[in-house]
Amino acid sequence: MSNKECSSCNTSNPASASFCRKCGHRFPEHTKPGKSQMCHIENFSIKRQTNGKFIVAWNAVNADKVTINGRDVTGKDKFIATVKGSETIILRAENETSFDVKEANVVYDSQTIYKDKIVEKKVTSKTNVFAIVFLLLFFLLSALLIHYAYQLENRNYSGDRYLSNIFGYKPYLLVNGSNEGRKVNVPAQEASLMYDVKTNASEYEVLDLPNWCTLEKSGSHFIIKATKNRQSVRTANIRVKTRNDEVIMRLEQEVYKPQRLLVNDKKIVDSNLSASSGQITYQVNTDADSYEVTSLSSWFKVIAQGSESFTISYEDNPKRTERTDWFKVKAEGMEVKINLTQAAQKSTAQIETITVEHDVYEDDVKGMKIHLKFSVQNMKGIKGRCVAYMYYEDGTPLKDTNGSYRTTDGQCSFGKDFTPTYDSLTFNDFVIFVPLKELEADKGEHNMKFSCTIWDKSSDSSTSIARSDYYSFTLTKK
Repeated sequence: MSNKECSSCNTSNPASASFCRKCGHRFPEHTKPGKSQMCHIENFSIKRQTNGKFIVAWNAVNADKVTINGRDVTGKDKFIATVKGSETIILRAENETSFDVKEANVVYDSQTIYKDKIVEKKVTSKTNVFAIVFLLLFFLLSALLIHYAYQLENRNYSGDRYLSNIFGYKPYLLVNGSNEGRKVNVPAQEASLMYDVKTNASEYEVLDLPNWCTLEKSGSHFIIKATKNRQSVRTANIRVKTRNDEVIMRLEQEVYKPQRLLVNDKKIVDSNLSASSGQITYQVNTDADSYEVTSLSSWFKVIAQGSESFTISYEDNPKRTERTDWFKVKAEGMEVKINLTQAAQKSTAQIETITVEHDVYEDDVKGMKIHLKFSVQNMKGIKGRCVAYMYYEDGTPLKDTNGSYRTTDGQCSFGKDFTPTYDSLTFNDFVIFVPLKELEADKGEHNMKFSCTIWDKSSDSSTSIARSDYYSFTLTKK
């Protein structure tokens, strides 16, 4: 993402910056990027594959970098993650000015305990004869037993059960390879518990789900989804049941305690604000359900707040010194402090018009009067000075030789002080008198010019806050 340069101090800033990071200069609205430059994640999903492997799929918009649990997957839209036990999968997409994070807890229980092992054997070519003989005997004996079971029908014996007792046929139910009960520690955050089911029964059921769990059942596997626990430790005994067998899983879930609260990816944020009013937006990254912005002062306030960001507006700094303040972002025992530093107001001025009145007298001294109309801002009680600097038409400064009207470097100049009584004030007719005798040029006619500058003299080193164009005139010295 491209940067933009501050027109005031030439510092490079991010494209999304509202104010210069160095001098606080406010950027025009047209330099700010639109919403299309915000980084966000779409279509985030996690699907079980097999043996603890999960397919993570996503679509990252405006992302320069994408990671899964710190591993760089930039340029991809899916990834196979291997999970042992319980693990949080964190997908992060980011660019130079924003980021987005999605996460999900997945659980894969790989415990395998066999109470009744199912063994398959293949008959080799050397035993084909014995296999054929065995099958013939089996069919013959089966026919006899069926006939015998039919004769015993009035005694309420089951033929299937009778065969099962004779041949050792047993129904089985295995949940993730085990038919023993077990304890499952459910992550306090939202979690999906995935289980494989192996059984020779025609169907199975998942029973006794608590109200904080939901079930997704699909053929030979099922998923129990647990909600985030915000109350107290909770337990449940879930039964996986067939007609002849069942497996009981005891779920235990601790109370969820958020661990993360960051603002602009930091625990302490320092913000530099311009002297004039404006807005600033902060990005919030937290695993808490919500957050609040507290300790706001009178000169700034929250004007927009969402789940991942908030915006404050701030007023003009009326002082000629910078001011500082702070506020906090809080979420369930966590907090981030935001320090604000707002630049001091600076004096400004605008020279609107200049006219010259020639061949006039002041205290019997012949000269010319320079009439100015100008306005100043943020100068209440601050001493200022308006000065006219004299030049030859070619730009060469006119020198002062008698030391009466001169600058520190010897240039001929004429000025007058002023002290505004209001923050903003307009001088409609500010007059500077220029004695002709003090324009110390050689005899003859000279093409001359002058320009006026307004100075802020609030410190030892005066600051120029406005300068006029040149005004030309003709000087005749006898």
